[in-house]
Amino acid sequence: MSLITESDLDTVRNALRRCKELTLERTRADRKIRLSVVAASPVWHVAMLVRVERWWPGWYASKYCASVEEVERYLQGC
Repeated sequence: MSLITESDLDTVRNALRRCKELTLERTRADRKIRLSVVAASPVWHVAMLVRVERWWPGWYASKYCASVEEVERYLQGC
């Protein structure tokens, strides 16, 4: 999770709270993480989601999270 800072997570948390779309992208060498706050469809039962996209050499992963805490858990588990 070292590409994403606590300040980045606070920025995402504020965007979720205010229902504002936002994109943060962090790159180091051959690794990239993008956090995007986007509107959720009604099936999610929340107004906004955080899309986490990760690029590492040879692979790509994407996941939607309903909270910053879920983003933190996901990134710590990788």
